[in-house]
Amino acid sequence: MAADCPLHETLYRQPGNEWVLKFFPVPRDGAANQISAFEIYSPGDPATVLEGAIHIPNGFGQPLGSITLGCEADAECTPFWEGAVYALVDGGIAEFPWDPDLPRDAQLAPEQVLLPQFASNVWYSLLRESYFAEAGILDTFTFRRCADDE
Repeated sequence: MAADCPLHETLYRQPGNEWVLKFFPVPRDGAANQISAFEIYSPGDPATVLEGAIHIPNGFGQPLGSITLGCEADAECTPFWEGAVYALVDGGIAEFPWDPDLPRDAQLAPEQVLLPQFASNVWYSLLRESYFAEAGILDTFTFRRCADDE
């Protein structure tokens, strides 16, 4: 694992660009099967924040994620991205780590988080011109630090 801070207090960055993935505690009104909450943003554009969640679906144990963009509080939201969530754990790619026997605030952070096809969703969206101009965007986010160190 990446650090001795709980997963919900971690900050990840993409190699070669400014994109940030920041985990935080699951909201009180989160679904019972939601194991994680996060935001993805670029420090150069504080207005564009993608909100994400990771769930363990009922009857299927693989962590699945979803990301939304620009959703109103009481409106139905169409996901910007959905898919399996993977991580780099002990030098290999694995399903996003989650130990059901540990409390949420004791889950440790993986070295990297992989959101397959996230970059292609940005490419084929209205965000394309803003975020592929220089370094581009990737599917991989690498651990940088505990978020409370900001």
